Amino acid sequence: MTDRAFTTVDKIWAIVSDVCETTPDKITRDTEFVSDLGADQLDLLEIATLCKQTFDIDLPHQDLERLTTVGLLFDYVNYHVNDCRQPTPYD
Repeated sequence: MTDRAFTTVDKIWAIVSDVCETTPDKITRDTEFVSDLGADQLDLLEIATLCKQTFDIDLPHQDLERLTTVGLLFDYVNYHVNDCRQPTPYD
């Protein structure tokens, strides 16, 4: 199976589950990084780095602080992967 066979959501769920040492089936859009997954600042930076490598996008620290759930991360990545030209809710 090639990378193209995996959707953006699959890749994000895989990144989050790997960094937070859980399984993708335990993650939903509403899953919170800190309270549900026990993520700390280093985990969040690792998630940001892996998103940059995987999707070729920058995830600045000030944006990362606002992305408190997996769903918000997905929306952010999906928005930037699709090269939208209008401001995000975070701009």
